[in-house]
Amino acid sequence: MAASENKAIIAFGEGCDPDTIQAAYNLAINKICKPILLGARSRIFRIAESKGIDLNNVEIDVVD
Repeated sequence: MAASENKAIIAFGEGCDPDTIQAAYNLAINKICKPILLGARSRIFRIAESKGIDLNNVEIDVVD
């Protein structure tokens, strides 16, 4: 396994918080870690979209 595939995984309990979504997005696009957002998937995606964040093409898991 390559070092880049061995990223830390961080779960964020406040997955519906706009600042948490932004932080998780920044961590994912900079390949710092693999974030997991905990919360209602539809709400997380709606909040992200309202902030101009596209979660569809980044390595972020959402656990409802």
